[in-house]
Amino acid sequence: MVPIYSSSARSRFSTVGHGLSRHLYRLRRCLVAGAALLALLLLSPASQFVHARGGAWHEFVYHGQVGSRPYFVYTPEDYRPGTPVPLLVMLHGCTQTAADFAAGTQMNELADAHKFIVVYPQQTPFNNPTTCWNWFEHANQTRGRGEPAILAGIVEIGRGGDVSHFRRDLP
Repeated sequence: MVPIYSSSARSRFSTVGHGLSRHLYRLRRCLVAGAALLALLLLSPASQFVHARGGAWHEFVYHGQVGSRPYFVYTPEDYRPGTPVPLLVMLHGCTQTAADFAAGTQMNELADAHKFIVVYPQQTPFNNPTTCWNWFEHANQTRGRGEPAILAGIVEIGRGGDVSHFRRDLP
C-alpha cells in the first residue's frame, strides 16, 4: 500500500523546511562572523601574544644544506648574554604557528621563572599546506636529512645556551 499525503501534510513539511532554512541562514551568518573574528586574531601581530613578563622574542631564519625554516627564540627577562642556560625546542602542531604555540603553552613564562631559552622552529605552508611537520615522510626520518637536519642546525646555533650565538643566517 502506498501512503497518500494530503496537502496539509505537504504544507507542514514545507513550513518545517522554511524554519530549517532560517536556522541554517543564521548559523551561516554566525560562522562567517566567527571566521572573520578568527582571521583578525590570526592576522594580528604575533609578538603581542608571545611576550611573557619581560623576556625577548626574536625571529630568525635558518639556512642549511637541506633547507631553511624560520624560527623564534625566547630569552628570559633576566638572561645575561654569555651565561650558559638550558635550551628547550618546542615544535608546534598542525595548523599552528610558533607564536600560537608559545601563547597556548605559556612556555615563555616558565622560561622566565626557571631561566632557560626556548626555540620555536616554524613550519611553513610552502613545506606543508597545513603547517604540519613532515615526520611521516621517509626523507624526514633519518638523522642528517630533511627536517631533522634543519632542527639540528637550529639547535647547533644555540649550543651552549648562549643566545648571542643565534644570528640571522644570510643565504
